[in-house]
This record gives sequence, C-alpha cells and structure tokens, in this order.
Amino acid sequence: MENKDYIRKQIEEHITYEKSIQQANSAFSTAFYHPKTGRRITWSEKCTLVDRDLDKRVKRIERRFN
Repeated sequence: MENKDYIRKQIEEHITYEKSIQQANSAFSTAFYHPKTGRRITWSEKCTLVDRDLDKRVKRIERRFN
C-alpha cells in the first residue's frame, strides 16, 4: 500500500469513527452514545474519544514514515 493510500485510509477510518458516535435525545444537555458500549456520554467525553482516536492514527502514520 502506498503511503498516500495509507494516510487516506487512516483519515477515512477516523471520520467513520467520529460519525459512529450518535447523538442521544436529552432534554437537559447534549448527550451521545459510546460507539462500543452504547452507554450515554457527555459532549466532553465525545471530544476526548475523538481526540484519542486521532492521536492514535497520527502515531500510526508517523511510525510508518520512521
């Protein structure tokens, strides 16, 4: 697999992961469902999950080039 294809794949997987976090109906605050466990999480927890996933994928790309 070419490097640009690998980078594209990592970006597409990250976008898919981010979209997998569905918004939950809540009258009091913005809530989401955790993609694996299905439990309700806050907006802050969602951001943390997305940031961790992005960091993980960036590290994979860096390892590929080093």
